Amino acid sequence: MNKHTLTAISAAITLAMSASAMGGNASDAQYQTTQASISARLNSDQAACMSQAGNARDVCMAEAKSAAVAAKSDAERVKTTAAAKTTASDASSEAGKKAATEKRDAAYAVAKEKCGSLADDAKATCIKEAKVRHGQS
Repeated sequence: MNKHTLTAISAAITLAMSASAMGGNASDAQYQTTQASISARLNSDQAACMSQAGNARDVCMAEAKSAAVAAKSDAERVKTTAAAKTTASDASSEAGKKAATEKRDAAYAVAKEKCGSLADDAKATCIKEAKVRHGQS
């Protein structure tokens, strides 16, 4: 994951968390701004990947998408939890599970893409290990 991707994730989470910390719900406008920021960063990261070739480009694109999925999942979790203060326990738990699942699936997609440059048995082993490591069946 590159520096820009980590910066985008941090910015999205910080923006979402700051709304909650200020004593209110994350407004739809703040949420939409966060989503737009994440999308813009994804587009920027994908454009940067275009300078690479072959499997390196595929891995770069998968990492960019994975970072966006993780940031969007975190933003959605914060919004869901903030919007459901009365049932925050249930909402937080459910939103947390959903975010964790989405992040795990995105990480698996990156790991699987990294296996793409391998051949035959090595590729099969790599994919099998990625499934185990990321809880895929």
